[in-house]
Parts: sequence; structure tokens; C-alpha cells
Amino acid sequence: MKHNPRLNEKIARLPGFADLPPLPPPRCSVLMHHKQTPVGASALTAIRATLREDTALGRLRGLAHATLDELAQEVCVAGEVDPSQGYEVALAGNATMTQLALGIDPEPVGVAPRAEAHTPGRQSR
Repeated sequence: MKHNPRLNEKIARLPGFADLPPLPPPRCSVLMHHKQTPVGASALTAIRATLREDTALGRLRGLAHATLDELAQEVCVAGEVDPSQGYEVALAGNATMTQLALGIDPEPVGVAPRAEAHTPGRQSR
């Protein structure tokens, strides 16, 4: 989301906003390197791989899903959460890795940064 100081000030002045409690800290967080490294250790090498091999996008997507699955399991264990009770997850990744996880060709990102494809309402699983 783009930083918008005018909107932030307007929201901060709404009645009762200052009385809201702060958000609680996350229950846990886990950091992990992605499993796509053998195919493409960086965004550029991953893009290059999809340009050179017809099967690379599928392989990279599968590896991204394997990483996300492992992360989800680790978060549930670390946070002592039953996986069936999880309802919200926050992930951080660059545009290329996000598109790979969604099975979207990341090549436009390598040509023109910020040309990320958007798939409203699409879930990876």
C-alpha cells in the first residue's frame, strides 16, 4: 500500500481512534530460505530459468509451495496452534517469488519492475 500522510492524518483524527488498543504482537514468526535456490537463487536467476526451460515455472511453483507448507507447519508448532484453527497468515516476499508461488510467469517483472501481475481473490491452494 502506498504511504498516504493525508489519509493517515484524517483517519487518526476520527473520533475514538486514539482510544483503540494497539494490535497485539504476533503469536510467533518463522524465517526460512526458499527451496527454489537450486533452480534460481535470486529473482533474476529464477526469471532466467523460466525463460530457458519450459518446465521451470512449474518446478519453481512446486518448490515455493513446499516452502510455504513447511513454513506453515513450523508456525503452527512454534505458536502452538492447531492448523485447522489458523485463519490469517502474513507473508513477505519479492514480486518475482510471489508470482512464482502463484504460477504466474515472472518475466515481465524482470523487464519492467513493478509490472507485477495481480490476481484478486486467487489463493495458492
